[in-house]
Amino acid sequence: MSALTTPCDRDLFKVFFRWVLVSTTRQNDGKTMQVIGTTIRRRPRAAAAIAFGISTTVLTHFAWYPDARMIGLAPALTLGAGLAHALAGVITGARLVDTTRTRTSVKAALVGAGTSLIAMAFFTIGLAAYVIAKDSLQSNALGFAVFTLFTGFFAFLGAGWALLLISMGVGWALYRIASPSADE
Repeated sequence: MSALTTPCDRDLFKVFFRWVLVSTTRQNDGKTMQVIGTTIRRRPRAAAAIAFGISTTVLTHFAWYPDARMIGLAPALTLGAGLAHALAGVITGARLVDTTRTRTSVKAALVGAGTSLIAMAFFTIGLAAYVIAKDSLQSNALGFAVFTLFTGFFAFLGAGWALLLISMGVGWALYRIASPSADE
């Protein structure tokens, strides 16, 4: 099954790749950014999911030691972090692009940080459930809650802070591209 199931998703990818090609040439006159901004305003949830998901997946992949990137649980953790951020991007994407609710690019960066914290909650619950399911000892609800809190805390210390900073940048960039009259 293809990840690009709707025509709008395919159009978003076409515009993104056109932007990559045009931005590498010297004849960029700003029209490409207008097209991308229009696409982001039309499909804010899909655009935010793609932007947050890809950026965090790439950062997480390159954060691993080179020999460990494709061994063991590293690929699953990398994809899990990317999918969690993509899901959180779907949740916050509409607010991020709406200029009535997000008035400045600083607030957009804070929405990006909130997106990362939501993603960290999704990722932490999934990782804690996986670890407890693989454990042979029985656990109760309080044990799961405490373990989930510790997992989230140490996941944030491990790489979550970097994902939060990247997400702030992604939120800022999406807002700046989507609103032509964004503040400096």
